[in-house]
Amino acid sequence: MKQTLQILLVFLFFAGCGTPLEQPWKNFNAYFNTYYNAKQYYEDGLEQNQNQIPDVNPEIPIEVFMPPTGGGRQDLSLAIETGATILRDHPDSKYVEPSLFIIGKAYYYRTENFAALEKFQELQALSSGEMEQEAVFWQGRVYLQMRSLTEGVNFLSQEIEVVEDWDPQFLANTQVLLAQFHVENEEWETAEQLLRDNIENMEDRETKARAYFLHGQVLEQVGNLEDARVAYGSVNPSVRNYDLVFNANRKEAEVSRRIGEYELAFDLYRRMERNDKNTESRTELQYEVARTVQLMGETERALELYDEILRREVRPPEPLTRAKIYNGQAEIYRFDLGDFKMAAAYYDSAAQERVDQNRLPENFNAGELARSFGEYASVTEEITRIDSLLYLGQLEPEAFDSAIANIRMQRQEELERQMQELQQREDQAVNVEQTDEVAAEASETSEYGFLNIRNQLRLADASLQFQAIWGDRPLADNWRRSASISTTGITEIERLDGEVITREDDIVERETGVQVSLDLSEIPTTPEARDSMRNRLESRYYALANVFFLSLEMPDSAKVYYEQIVENDRTPEFIPRSLYTLSEIELLQDNTGRARELGQRLVEDYPDTEFARRISERLQLGLNEENRETYRFVEDIYQQLDINKARNDPAENAKELQQLASEESLDRQKPILLYEAAREYMKAARQQESDSTDRVQNWFTQREQWTEEQTRFEELKDSARTVLADTTLDRQEAEYWQQIADSTLQEPDFQGLFPFEGTYWDSTRSVLSTIENRYASSEVMPQVRILQQTLDRPDPPEAEEPEDDVSAEESPPEEVPRNPDEEDGDSMACSVLYPDLTVQGGIEEFEQSIEYPGWAARSSLQGELIYRLVINPDGEVTDYEQESTMDRSGIPQAFEDAIEDRLRFDPTGQDEPIECNFSFEYNTR
Repeated sequence: MKQTLQILLVFLFFAGCGTPLEQPWKNFNAYFNTYYNAKQYYEDGLEQNQNQIPDVNPEIPIEVFMPPTGGGRQDLSLAIETGATILRDHPDSKYVEPSLFIIGKAYYYRTENFAALEKFQELQALSSGEMEQEAVFWQGRVYLQMRSLTEGVNFLSQEIEVVEDWDPQFLANTQVLLAQFHVENEEWETAEQLLRDNIENMEDRETKARAYFLHGQVLEQVGNLEDARVAYGSVNPSVRNYDLVFNANRKEAEVSRRIGEYELAFDLYRRMERNDKNTESRTELQYEVARTVQLMGETERALELYDEILRREVRPPEPLTRAKIYNGQAEIYRFDLGDFKMAAAYYDSAAQERVDQNRLPENFNAGELARSFGEYASVTEEITRIDSLLYLGQLEPEAFDSAIANIRMQRQEELERQMQELQQREDQAVNVEQTDEVAAEASETSEYGFLNIRNQLRLADASLQFQAIWGDRPLADNWRRSASISTTGITEIERLDGEVITREDDIVERETGVQVSLDLSEIPTTPEARDSMRNRLESRYYALANVFFLSLEMPDSAKVYYEQIVENDRTPEFIPRSLYTLSEIELLQDNTGRARELGQRLVEDYPDTEFARRISERLQLGLNEENRETYRFVEDIYQQLDINKARNDPAENAKELQQLASEESLDRQKPILLYEAAREYMKAARQQESDSTDRVQNWFTQREQWTEEQTRFEELKDSARTVLADTTLDRQEAEYWQQIADSTLQEPDFQGLFPFEGTYWDSTRSVLSTIENRYASSEVMPQVRILQQTLDRPDPPEAEEPEDDVSAEESPPEEVPRNPDEEDGDSMACSVLYPDLTVQGGIEEFEQSIEYPGWAARSSLQGELIYRLVINPDGEVTDYEQESTMDRSGIPQAFEDAIEDRLRFDPTGQDEPIECNFSFEYNTR
């Protein structure tokens, strides 16, 4: 009976499975599985999305809540499709709201913002409590992603007030998100207060760490550096994103240094440097340590640390770090050691590093400072040289001989010291084997190329090893014999009493064959030569004063030289300019009384100058109206030039602009006027050639095509090298790809296409060269350099090597340029036609007064320039034209400036102007 009852119960149980209770069970199982799948797809996609963590850029505000990164799009799409199945097939289930939430977040991480916003709005309308609060928070994230800042602020501010019973965590997240909007709007105070009040209530460790980092950035913006340091120090060091931890530690040290807590900053940087996780950044951290030591005032130690970093062979500093190191060294020599020449060298080294400007610190201006301090170094060297020459030129014969002997002895001792150092290097045993560390490092990387050809440190080391073995031997045949040859020379020196004596050059022959020679030709031995050199010295003092005031921003140092120029009264052309600048400096320093005193002197002594007019208007000083009516000021002339441009003669406009720049303008106006003159010459050149536009367009098109062809060719060679790395290639394929890898691309001959040839284009280049040589720190220099690069003549194509069967004797003789003085039997030479023609002050003095361009002054060039001169009966040069074939590289322009400013002849004795060829000798040493 019992067994029968059990069978009946089993039968009834299975029979019940087919009753109405069966369907709800199946439905529940179906949408639960669907929701589970949707959730799984979303979590997989989210994981892929958040694995792509972007690097932290401490220079811009960080986003507290991680933005979408583009990963996991396929899984997120499946989550949307699966979740939509629940909304469509099971609209009354309890999984509708969670499914809406998943779909909205999946749309957000797929950056489909409008679809995400719609889903979160639906969720907010359907839900309440925590789900409603999350819907508000996520709508805010969508607004931030869409950069709808105003709408986002208004929405979040309103919903925070409307929604009731906020969960503390959700409210904290929403308030921090609102702070992010205020950060984007640069409303720093509001954002700081929101972050300060809500960060502690956030629960997610990763998000909370990012919030602290943002709080530190905002506190820096409002100037609360002490709290910013604390905020950066509050970033949890155990978060998953170590890049965030690294930058937080670095910002903490940086802010500590800014508020003067150098010891704390030093300890922080040292700890980071010794952390094994920071191996890749160790060199940069060592720079920060050295920088901190520099700011602590320990200059010698800082220089040693900087040098140690630069000498590193394993993991040498990157260009950015080198640039900052050179800049730091320049600051030490500038501010602490007062060695402006060394500062110029280091600023120049920093400027030469090729670094993206966006990665450099805000106040990094090494390029401009290199030019400014380089100008200082150049001017001071010239002042020292001129002053020394004047001193020697004023000595009595006995004192002169003694001074020359002392100088010779000093040079000799210096030479002996150098020879001893060289001999020590030659005798030193050199170990040319690599250390195990260096060899291991070299074996691990191929980035420096074959034989480390791209590693400058190793190349320099190899060069030192070579010199240690072989010394400074020249790359020439019979060098041992040629080093032992000695020569002597004869120099004529005119004494103070007018007697001319002849003696041997001061040459000392060393046993090694090396000689010490002194060039005495530049010493001014006549009163006229000394007066001329004193005038040059005054002009250099004025240039130095301008460097101090305009370039180095050191007005107190500038005042010393401006006042010296005013008191000496040797160079009248510089006195009104100096008075005007002195008055400006006093005004900048709030010394109004002294400024009016200087301005009154300028108005009374130099009423017919532009400087007097300007200072009278600035300080309300009286100016002589009679003189004012007869003087044409620069602005009036320039306005007249604008009117004259209507005559459609840009060449004449350019000449007038050059004249205006040379005579009546302020120093800061001259480069601008010259730049306008260059533009007028360009306009004249285009008008002269009817097809200039087509030629220029063709030139740029051809150059662009050549660049593209080079790029494609290099890409093909890179591909060939990649293919050759495959060891499975057969011989024929390997030879084919090897030919491509070894091939070269012959550059076309662009000289025939060059459109910028002709008189006016040459004049343009000449004016631009003048600006570069005289006004290198002018504000127009960027435009000038662009034009110079555009108008630069292309290099001629490399000549093909002669065939093997052509002997050297069969090559045509080198053509020697003709001297115009020799044409027609010297019929055009001034020395033949007018043998009594004499330069006032002497031709030697005139040639010594030439101010050569910077590149020429650093070289040792000498030769002859010939000009056709038109000279009126009074000895004034009224016209000139270059006859010799020297390129317009700056030297002819320097002579032409001197011809216009200083070249005067004694009266010719002729009734009419004379015309002849005059030879000038140039020597840039």
